[in-house]
This record gives sequence, structure tokens and C-alpha cells, in this order.
Amino acid sequence: MKTFQIEGITKQEFEELLELKIHAGICHLKKELQPEDEQLLSINATAKLLNKTRSTIYNYIKREVKPFDQPIRRAGSLYFKRSEILNYREKIS
Repeated sequence: MKTFQIEGITKQEFEELLELKIHAGICHLKKELQPEDEQLLSINATAKLLNKTRSTIYNYIKREVKPFDQPIRRAGSLYFKRSEILNYREKIS
């Protein structure tokens, strides 16, 4: 087995950095492998796709406007199915 040395970083720091990069890579792969219609959009992505502000999206959630009435909650964040947002966009156009 070959070894190498990185100056200015501890073994623990290197392991933490490697873990973060692997996690980010896995998250990216999951997103890429997910069918496009079933991708989840964040509040920011949803607002951008609809050309609305974040405040407007939150108001839609509060007023229970479909499809914003049941956001998907993960790790304290809200998401929407891309397919539902695209259908909504077509209806309002």
C-alpha cells in the first residue's frame, strides 16, 4: 500500500474533509439518479422556477394553495415535487 503525506492538515481533519466530500458526492448522485419529474425542489428553487419570491411561496403554504398545501419536510427544510410545481406553472400560464 502506498502512503502519502499532506502538510498542514491533521489526519482527523483529512478524514472529516473526505467524509464531507463523499457525502456531497452521494447526495449529488441521488439527485441525478432520481427521475426528473420526481426531483424535490427547495423553496428557493421553487420560487425561481415560478418567478416568485420566497415570501410568496411561504404565503401559498400558509393559505394552503395546491400544490403548496402539503410540502415535504426533510431535516427542517421544505420541498416540493418538481412535477407538481411544473403542473401548477402550466395552470397559471
